[in-house]
Amino acid sequence: MRRYSQLLLATLTILLLAALVIFLEIPERTRFWFELFTAGHTLVFGLCALACLWLSQLVARGRIHFRLSHYIIAFFLAVLVGGATEIIQPFVGRDGELSDLYRDMLGAVAFLFLAMTFDRQITWDFRSGKWLRYTVRILAPVLIVLIFWPAIKWGGAYIYRDRQMPVLLDFNSSVMRLFTRVANGRLDIVPAPVDWPAAPPKVAMLTLYAGVYPGLTLKELSPDWSRYRELTFALFSARTDTLVMEFRVNDRHHNEKYNDRFNTILKVTPGLNQLVFPLDRISKTASGRFMDLTDMGTIVLFAHRPTDSLSLYLSSIRLQ
Repeated sequence: MRRYSQLLLATLTILLLAALVIFLEIPERTRFWFELFTAGHTLVFGLCALACLWLSQLVARGRIHFRLSHYIIAFFLAVLVGGATEIIQPFVGRDGELSDLYRDMLGAVAFLFLAMTFDRQITWDFRSGKWLRYTVRILAPVLIVLIFWPAIKWGGAYIYRDRQMPVLLDFNSSVMRLFTRVANGRLDIVPAPVDWPAAPPKVAMLTLYAGVYPGLTLKELSPDWSRYRELTFALFSARTDTLVMEFRVNDRHHNEKYNDRFNTILKVTPGLNQLVFPLDRISKTASGRFMDLTDMGTIVLFAHRPTDSLSLYLSSIRLQ
């Protein structure tokens, strides 16, 4: 391949990789895809750094004789491209983030150091050179795997989650608790109250603080509920008064309006409250739309502006 053709190919490779970061959309707004695309910055700019290395060697052929200079040039070129993508992204409806630039730099460093260990024009015949060379060959791939670990973790969590059906959420599972979020409160795994008949050994205690809509949100649960008839769980209150809670469910097509989801008021009396919700009732929204039971999204249990802190116990949430 002629030198000018190689120059064009190297330049187009850099531009293509930058375009992927700027324009490629996440297929789904889930934690897995978010973490995968976040980690993807490291991979993309590692490859971009190698393309920049190739470009430096083509442009400066015969002018730069110190081999490491090409690697230094490649690193700074990759950082410039990474910085440019973060500046451009807000203009195309994306978020430019400094943390992404750090990942770009990390990918460039890892790939360039790895490339150096295979570069025959770089000698490693100094003291501990051989040891350092093979250490880099081991650590660079390990670093890439660590960058992708959050995406790997979430991918495994989805597999585990789907295998637990018809249990939507078991609070005793640390994996399943990844799908919980608490606003203005806390969630603790505790022994079941002694007055809870036939209770499991451990339950969740949800403590909500005074404020605006404190509650528990369950997101990205197993989405296909179409083979089941009811959603059920239990609440236990150790208080002597009746608690008023709000409960909502929506699918992933929800338009964020009140009448486009299932909403109900729960009066939690002292002791055990066994709750059963028919899915045909849940699926019909106030707007008349029927939710997609094959693509369910979120469950929320919350209090409406409590004036003091309150606590209640929850069982696992399941379909039947």
